[in-house]
Amino acid sequence: MIAEGEVKNVGTTSINNVEAVVSYYTESDTFVTSDSALIEYDPLLPGQTSPFKVLTRDNPAISKGRVTFKQLFGATIPTFRPTPTPTPPPLNFEGSGKGWAGPFDLRDGPVVFELEYNGSGRFTASIRGHTWWVDIVDVVGPYKGRRALAVGESYYAELSSIISNQVAIDASGGWKVKVYQYSADVARALPLRVEGTGDDVIGPVAIPTVTNSSGFAHGKATVHLTHEGAGPFTVSYISVGKISRGDLVNVTGVFDKEKVLEGCPAACIIAIQAEQGAKWTVDIRP
Repeated sequence: MIAEGEVKNVGTTSINNVEAVVSYYTESDTFVTSDSALIEYDPLLPGQTSPFKVLTRDNPAISKGRVTFKQLFGATIPTFRPTPTPTPPPLNFEGSGKGWAGPFDLRDGPVVFELEYNGSGRFTASIRGHTWWVDIVDVVGPYKGRRALAVGESYYAELSSIISNQVAIDASGGWKVKVYQYSADVARALPLRVEGTGDDVIGPVAIPTVTNSSGFAHGKATVHLTHEGAGPFTVSYISVGKISRGDLVNVTGVFDKEKVLEGCPAACIIAIQAEQGAKWTVDIRP
């Protein structure tokens, strides 16, 4: 059994020989066992964040654990947990014909656009990326669905969090745009099964962390995907927080297979793109 995470020195002086101590308890808070290990960085400089990992022999009586920090052969170091970043309410915009949805600010992580269009002509929605405009949707006729993009300054991100954003709309009828950004603290637990049609976004979803034989920790889950349509079907993930993203499937036509989701730490959203009316299912398990 492995307990791992990160610890940050929020003080003004370096701390030597920092040790992570993990204590385990039963469901009724009876102590079972504890183990400790030095964190990776020594000394831990002011403002620096270090990974830590503590290994413990598994015990079926264990139900929960608590982490504290101390100096080797020394006293406990006072700690606090930062307040989770709250999930803001969605931003709502609506109009008719050509127009703009925004401006608005974005933070690092996935952003979800919920779009609705009631016209019969072409409907496009795009947003300025790092160096170019990124299409959110480009369809003809009525549309209702959700699309996701990644925000941040990393290689994986399409949008920037350091500029004011707005969505450019080109339409011949009425439209509505909702903009969502999520925090990991609202992630849904596995197992999770969702069915739907067309474009949609699932999550955030809490992905369990596993450690391979080399000691590398990463998120891992099994995803069973089905698609009944004849058109394109793509399923991808975007992590919440530190940006990573990838495709699970990108095919055309009927699909029914199991895939392994790896590379998404802690929590992520699952983005589905399919033709309007095309049925699909997503079944995610640890």
